[in-house]
Amino acid sequence: MLPDSKQDFPKCLYLDQIKWIDLARAHYGDRKGKPFQAALQAVRDATKSKRLVLPISVVNLVEATSHSDPERRERLARFMVDLSGNLAILPYMAVCPWEIKNAVRAYFSDRLLLLIRSSLIRRGIHTALGKQLRIAGLPPDREAAALESLDGPEVAVELLLQQGNARELDENARKGDEEIADICERARARSATDNLTPDQRYGVELAEYISKGVAHTALLEALQEAGITLPTFFDQLSERGIVREFFQCIYSLDVLLSLTTRRDRDLVRPIRRNDWRDMLGLSIAMPYCNLVVFENHWGHAAKALKLDEKYETVLITDACELPAQLAELGCI
Repeated sequence: MLPDSKQDFPKCLYLDQIKWIDLARAHYGDRKGKPFQAALQAVRDATKSKRLVLPISVVNLVEATSHSDPERRERLARFMVDLSGNLAILPYMAVCPWEIKNAVRAYFSDRLLLLIRSSLIRRGIHTALGKQLRIAGLPPDREAAALESLDGPEVAVELLLQQGNARELDENARKGDEEIADICERARARSATDNLTPDQRYGVELAEYISKGVAHTALLEALQEAGITLPTFFDQLSERGIVREFFQCIYSLDVLLSLTTRRDRDLVRPIRRNDWRDMLGLSIAMPYCNLVVFENHWGHAAKALKLDEKYETVLITDACELPAQLAELGCI
């Protein structure tokens, strides 16, 4: 769906969930959507010409199904599946292990690198969850035909509606987000007490991320492939003076860590339960998408960190700018 180079077409647009809602309001004729009618038309023109793709992310999926009103959930789900062409983008949990493998290969072996960008977007909202559907017991041609049906837009809408109707899942997700926010608040307080510099804080967060979970597992697997032990790996990074350089090649993790350290320097703004979702969304959007439309706080934070310049990504916070930006990118 996507070319390996950002210079080629189609380009990729990432919308924060509030921006999806802006365009949905324009689609359904809501008065609040009137300012975004031109933006919606520009996106439709660009996707119709196949010069732009607009995938749904896991963050979009979770937030689209969180509203308590079932009719609003259904309207939004149908709009998003239709405008996206039922395309979805893989999440951080799926992409980061690929990036780790590439970083190890680039610095410690001569094995070919994985082509990540061209593998990011696929049909079917299960992609946003990092899942690949399979049907056991069928020959390849029949399995492909069956999967084509399962990847259809009506199935996608139905899955979103079922997700939204399972209100206990939304409540559990909300509680999980609140717990993460509390943990982050305590971590920020500790870092302030310890008077850590931004670089030191980056290092602390980095150690936390790679010592457990998918990043830790992926690193061990990549090192095993390269025939290197974990102690030797860190010794060589240190001897060559490339610790920061190496981990910055894990793009999604670099974005996540950069946003985390900036968040922890702001001792005034309370950490909100949606912050973790926003950071995860940007961790994939900034390195791999051409144009990102995000909410004000995290959009401005990413620009202040110059992540848009680093990853050659256009970052805006007002969906009304979409026609001009899509024209500048050559999408319309």
